[in-house]
Parts: sequence; structure tokens; C-alpha cells
Amino acid sequence: MQVAFAFVLLIGAGLLFASFRRILAVDPGFESTHVLTASVSMPASRTAISRRLDVSAGKSSHASAHCRRSRRPGRRIRFRYRTRAGESIVSPARVVASSDYMQAMRARLVGGRLFDDRDGDTAPNVAIVDQTLAARFWPGASAIGRRLYRPDDPNDLLRVTPTTKTFTVVGVIAPMKLESLADTRATAGAYYFPLAQQPERTLTFAVRTDADPAMASHAVLAAIQSVDPELPVFDL
Repeated sequence: MQVAFAFVLLIGAGLLFASFRRILAVDPGFESTHVLTASVSMPASRTAISRRLDVSAGKSSHASAHCRRSRRPGRRIRFRYRTRAGESIVSPARVVASSDYMQAMRARLVGGRLFDDRDGDTAPNVAIVDQTLAARFWPGASAIGRRLYRPDDPNDLLRVTPTTKTFTVVGVIAPMKLESLADTRATAGAYYFPLAQQPERTLTFAVRTDADPAMASHAVLAAIQSVDPELPVFDL
């Protein structure tokens, strides 16, 4: 009996180790080394916090950025895509990011450009898609310049009205793991929107440092609390 139980434990340990090795081999689509993240749910003080982060962590930081992704499937927004095959409705993963988020996470640009100062709140609506989404809807063709339509009629998702919002694809990046490294489900891909055009209250700041990111945690916390001492920081 003891030998039998020992073999069961050994088999379980072997499978766990094999799974761990597969996880280590997964390409997340970004570089997490030397990156510190901290999440906050904040009011209009976002801009002030961003400036403080740039100054306080600037001695060891290359960039700071903000990103929010919808972890709940219900928060994903359906988009209407025009393709050569006709119309299609999907719900890709949605990420709202600042202009320097892609640089801070070292996302791999495949085509077009990343968000920059041109994508302000008064500029035309733009979006970045990943290769998975681009290959699904525009196979063999460039996604740059394509238009996305956000349906505003719940009874007819294919209908275009005078208030239907459109977004122009300005860039394509390599797929990034947004949920977990072990997530192997076939998805529709992901699209990214500029934070300036779609403000969010719950954000994650990402600060890339030259040294150990843990050493920058005090500076990041101090920068946030200097703007609002009562603002809670979570997922540091």
C-alpha cells in the first residue's frame, strides 16, 4: 500500500513538473522582467498620478503606463467587422491603454504604429488589434486603415445608425496573454483603445525599472499617495 501511494505521488509530481515546464515555455507576448505593476481605482487625479510616477520613479524607470482590461467576459464589447466574406460579430478581449503602455511592456509591433500624442480625446477614434484578430477578419491583407463599428442598436447588431461609433485600426501587435499563461482557449483575439479616448477609473500602472522592481515599490506608492493619501493601491 505504501509503495502504491508513493507511485501515485511520484506520478502526480511528474505531471505537475511537466505542466510547469510547459508554462515556462509559453510566450506571453510581452516582457515582464523589471516591471512593477500597481492597480488603483481613482477619480480625475489620474493625470496627476501619472506625472508623479514619471518623476518619482524616473531615476530607475524607462516608462510608466496605464492599462485596464476587462476580466469579466460580460464586460467585453461586441464589434461589427466588415470582411471580404461579409459581416461578422465577435467579442474580442478589450484593453484600454495609455500611449506608453506598449513600450513599457515591450509589446511587439507587427505593422502600423502604436498609440501616441496624436490619439487625444478630440482626435478620431483609433484602435490597435493583435495578429489573431487581424488574421481572422483580414486574412492575407493588411489590417491598417480598416474600420471597426461598435453596434448601438441591441436589436440589430448589424445596423449602422448616425450615432454608430467607428474606429480606425492604426497598428497590429503580436498576441499578448491577457488572462493567464495557461489559457489555451481559442479566442477572437484582442483590441486596444487609447486611454485618452476611453477613460477608465480602475487602472493598472506598469513601471519598467533598470533594477529590482520591488525597490521601486515605495516610490510608486509615495507618488500615488502624494496625490490622494486615501487612494487604495492593490495588486502591487
